[in-house]
Amino acid sequence: MRIGIDATCLPPSLAGAGRYVLGLIRGLASLDHDHEYYIFVKAHDAPQFANLPANMRRVELPNYPRPLRLLWQHLGAGVSARRRRLEVWHGTHYALPRPQPGIRLVSTFHDMGVFLHPEFYPTGKRLYFQRVLTHAAHAADRIIAVSEATARDYRSLAHRRSLPSRNGAVTAIASGIHHEFFALASEEHKLSIRRHYAGGAPYFLFVGTCEKRKNLGMLLAAFRTFCQDGRRDHVLLLAGQRGNGSPEVEQALAACRLRGRVRLLGYVAEADLPALYQAAELVVLPSHYEGFGFPLLEAMAGGAVALAADNSAMRELAGHSATLCANDPGAWAARMAELVDHQELRQELRNHGRTHARRFTWRNTAEQLVAFYESLRRENPVRILPPANGAAAKARRNGTVSHTASPQKAPVVAEAVLRTLAYADLFDYPLALDEIHEGLLGVRATLAEVAEALRGLQQHGLLAESRGFFFLADRRRLPEIRAERRELSRRLLRRQRGILALIKRFPFVRSVALSGALAFENGQAGDDLDLFLIVDSRRLWTVYASLALLMKVLGKRRVICLNCLIGNRRLAWEERDFFVAHQIAYLLPLSGAGTFRRFMAANAWYQTFLPQASASRRLAHPLAAAGTEVRPARWQRLVEAVLACRPFDRIERLVFTFYHRRIQRRTQHLPAGAVTAQSGRIMLFTNDHRGRLKAKMEARLQPWLARLPAAPEVREESHACS
Repeated sequence: MRIGIDATCLPPSLAGAGRYVLGLIRGLASLDHDHEYYIFVKAHDAPQFANLPANMRRVELPNYPRPLRLLWQHLGAGVSARRRRLEVWHGTHYALPRPQPGIRLVSTFHDMGVFLHPEFYPTGKRLYFQRVLTHAAHAADRIIAVSEATARDYRSLAHRRSLPSRNGAVTAIASGIHHEFFALASEEHKLSIRRHYAGGAPYFLFVGTCEKRKNLGMLLAAFRTFCQDGRRDHVLLLAGQRGNGSPEVEQALAACRLRGRVRLLGYVAEADLPALYQAAELVVLPSHYEGFGFPLLEAMAGGAVALAADNSAMRELAGHSATLCANDPGAWAARMAELVDHQELRQELRNHGRTHARRFTWRNTAEQLVAFYESLRRENPVRILPPANGAAAKARRNGTVSHTASPQKAPVVAEAVLRTLAYADLFDYPLALDEIHEGLLGVRATLAEVAEALRGLQQHGLLAESRGFFFLADRRRLPEIRAERRELSRRLLRRQRGILALIKRFPFVRSVALSGALAFENGQAGDDLDLFLIVDSRRLWTVYASLALLMKVLGKRRVICLNCLIGNRRLAWEERDFFVAHQIAYLLPLSGAGTFRRFMAANAWYQTFLPQASASRRLAHPLAAAGTEVRPARWQRLVEAVLACRPFDRIERLVFTFYHRRIQRRTQHLPAGAVTAQSGRIMLFTNDHRGRLKAKMEARLQPWLARLPAAPEVREESHACS
């Protein structure tokens, strides 16, 4: 896909929207090398986007003053998108151009504050953003909300304002935080920070622009009450730019006589922020309303204790009741004292905060966003792009568009598409355009070439399409079957989420993935969960024996199938054919993104059979949770440390010897190679269906290949649009 991202809203200092834009693009750059991105930036922001991968192109615009930049977003952006033949335009800060033919418009909504709390905004800003949000809500094909709270706010406002209800078109994709905030500062560095910013005193920290909605008057009143205990020598640091709440803060400071205990730091350099959070006695966020709330997560990521207002998105970000407090100065003062004095609670909140914050990384956001972009293609499945050169206008006037595939390549792509659909047909599984492109058997082709082949095959009556899915022409119920099985698969996975969570947390397990029908959400009644595990090689057989025993005790042996366990020191798969390649390419990772990527890289040979398949696409699957890894719990680390000791090496060898003999004895009637039981690998594929599947596929395919024209009708110059 060709995707344009509007990054022109990047401010000089990285407040919320700026953090979102920069983090989003860096996350996509580290993850997605399949789609083509155009990043639109102002010239002086270009250094922020240096060293982008080859599939990301930076488009530099003049350093427009704010009014001209806003004008470009509404008028010029559409022209730029058409000129570059974009399929998706993503407005990262509400603003969108007018709807463009053939271009899907996406807008990110950061909050709904201008509607919910208009009293907190200057009149001009409020009126402008109310108009921009209303236009974006009507123009966008889909809306991204940066939190579940923002998505709920939109839906509630749609019933009271002139906003479309957008049923199903508002998707919550949580923002992330930069990895620097997870790195722990040294005690020496934190002491230096405390001396520099707080004169060595213990301090409370607020980070954010000084706006009315930040509720700093209440914070100052609460801090004054807290300080009335003569034992307290804390200071309050307010870090952030001036805003429309600055006069109110200055008046409050004069009234409550706290000027010596409150320091206005202004904008703090990004490099100092992680240590500034971590050295704080308490990080506070008392806002009346937040669409997301970066400071809360940034503080928690580094193990700081935080206190936030009990409202809006902060409820879902905090994840712990002790971190939230009602909007009352007395309640805040009491909670401040509690969080300063109770060391056990502080340690609990530190541990919880770091674990909880790991759910919110830019990589997680990027994985969800790639899947979101690809879902847009399914909604509008076949669109042949017009030529990018000067022939575009002529093609539009004549009602023609240029083909991408050469006459020599078109028949090859058409046959590959037919084979791909025939193989999926064996499993009653229709495919969307992007799925056909990703799973195209043995041929490298562009999306436009695949779309062209699909249209030709449809014209010859070989394929049909319904609900955005393609299938052999005599299988018109397949989209309905896929929908039914998808719902059944998700119900099954929901029922087993507890046992899956246990397996993902099991000592020495480094990655868990689904294989088989459920990896495609194509399960049927009675199906079990075929699991693929990557395990620490030192204790592979101990893990297998323990899990097998545990499944038996829990009564899950008929539901959880431990088909394949491999050691993390022996990731390369020795057997190489199409069927193995297909299994590898379509594993659905549930945990361990890094380990899963290393496994896929060690078996990159699968792309010989499936040239367009990639690990990033599987990690972007809506059900994939590989990016949401959490650090192993203390009990896990302790168990692994004990079991890694030398005496347990002997136990590992004994378990291996016992199970190796047992498996060999029970599977001696099977063909050679059906079962592998080695020190670093367990593969229990007792039913080898490859020969049967190959025969079925050829039998299914032959009648359709016979009807395939030797050379599909392709004109070198152009052809009439259908």
